[in-house]
Amino acid sequence: MLFKSHSARAASVFALCFVLAACGSSSGDGLAALTSSNAQLAAGDVTGTVDFLGSIESMVEDYDGMIEQQSELNLDQICTSGSYTVTIQDGGTLGVTDTGDSFRIDFDNCTIQEEGDDPFTMNGAMMFTAEDVTGSLEGAFTRRMRVDFIALSVDAGFVSMLLNGDVTHDLSSTDGVALTSVISGSGLSAFAQVAVIGWSGTLSNYTLTREYNLETEDYSVMIDATYDSSRLGGAVSYETTVAFTGTGEGAPSAGTMIVTGAEDATITLLVLDDENVQLLLDVDGDGDTDATIDTDWDTINNED
Repeated sequence: MLFKSHSARAASVFALCFVLAACGSSSGDGLAALTSSNAQLAAGDVTGTVDFLGSIESMVEDYDGMIEQQSELNLDQICTSGSYTVTIQDGGTLGVTDTGDSFRIDFDNCTIQEEGDDPFTMNGAMMFTAEDVTGSLEGAFTRRMRVDFIALSVDAGFVSMLLNGDVTHDLSSTDGVALTSVISGSGLSAFAQVAVIGWSGTLSNYTLTREYNLETEDYSVMIDATYDSSRLGGAVSYETTVAFTGTGEGAPSAGTMIVTGAEDATITLLVLDDENVQLLLDVDGDGDTDATIDTDWDTINNED
């Protein structure tokens, strides 16, 4: 579900890359042509992008505690075959995540199988670096973690993917209750293969900002990015003009985003309530709505 709190296990981030659809058409300048036929697909890419970045946030949270837990790590329990290597730089207080600490994991044909799940094999590396850590999670704090994906590949047989790029996660609070989470980066690219069909996508200059209250469970989300996808056959830009807001696990009940493609064509994603959404399509970039598509979150989420 779009914009909900993310708590999936770290490996779930890869599942979100395996989204495939028929490729769209592109213009000569590399931008995606936006039409009524692909408007819901473009909106689905928005939800998929937010969920993808949110799952990376969950991954950062999972690995953030590795420095504290390093004395308890059992390196023999992850790979059922193959191997991996962990390199920890703990330059401050031992066993505490301090500014400058890092955690790197390199996979070498490491096959992982958790109970009830199909096995998958990993190669490549992930590097987690604590860039700024202050305060306590129970009160005022800042916590900036950078993640570098270095030719990280996941092969699940029928499905495989390759991930490269950088992500920075800033998490902060003044009281430990109202939290601000910012996920940003200069570039993040993925390639997925399902059977004989391949999909690729690249996020650049992206920022996902989420604010949420642990007591009331109210949240707001804003995302701005450029997304180049083989699904749409080119690049589009995202601009949130009114923050998406909601409560708990529910879909947003308000918010507005503009998706811009070739020849200044736009799709305005207008949230009517926590179930219904309108897509306002301007195909020629003149500022007038050429088509209105009434849809809902369930339909959009099935397009991602």
